[in-house]
Amino acid sequence: MTEQYKILLVDDCQDINNVIYDILISEGYSCTQVFDGIQATALLAKKDFDLLITDFKMPNMNGVELLDWCRENKKHFPVIIMTANVNQLPEVLVNLNDCCTAVIKKPMELEEILKAVEDAKERNHQLECKIKEEN
Repeated sequence: MTEQYKILLVDDCQDINNVIYDILISEGYSCTQVFDGIQATALLAKKDFDLLITDFKMPNMNGVELLDWCRENKKHFPVIIMTANVNQLPEVLVNLNDCCTAVIKKPMELEEILKAVEDAKERNHQLECKIKEEN
């Protein structure tokens, strides 16, 4: 039996968070949901994840601040950003290109999220293979 792919889902909108959580669980992923960046950092300080799915605009700590925290704390995993504010992202994406595997515009189709998660899983695999080749 293979270990489940662990996803941390961060979105302050409880309805969106719950819908995405339910679809990820139904697809067999191990998913943990939190509702802001502060909760996410507290969890990330204690536990490892394979993927971060985060909203861009959240109170207390937005998605970019969360990613900055991850970098500062040497948390390396693919990231999917969800946002209704795509027009604010181009300047931000320059700083995210090292980890961002997808930007999903809200409202989104659930198939789009599942495709982005599969792409992120492939990226994880490629990173693991690259690390093994370097050793």
